[in-house]
Amino acid sequence: MARPAIAQGLAAAGDFVTFDRLRYRDRIEADGRWERSQEVGVLLRDGAAVAQFGQAGMPYVDGYGDVLFDDVAIEKADGRRIQVTNGLVEDVNSFGIRGSSVAADVRLKKRTIPGLEPGIISRTASC
Repeated sequence: MARPAIAQGLAAAGDFVTFDRLRYRDRIEADGRWERSQEVGVLLRDGAAVAQFGQAGMPYVDGYGDVLFDDVAIEKADGRRIQVTNGLVEDVNSFGIRGSSVAADVRLKKRTIPGLEPGIISRTASC
């Protein structure tokens, strides 16, 4: 599989990441149920990018839903796509955080993506 032109290094000089894909989809049902899905693809250019994008996360309100990581994969420079099945998933809350305007029932579900290195694309789909 050939890499897209944007992933072949055509970004502006100094960029440590290039967003290959960023897509949000909101679905609101007649009964009030709500679902947001997010797809992100990021080309990691250096170690700073790996440090910044080594985790994927999405906020939610406790008692009103949850976050699922449906499809997490990395694409190597040679085009191979490797599913990530062993990433650590954490549920983070704001208890103990002082000086913040974040309500205590707002939580963040985050997943650590192992195996990242400069030159690969990290892909995450969550809802």
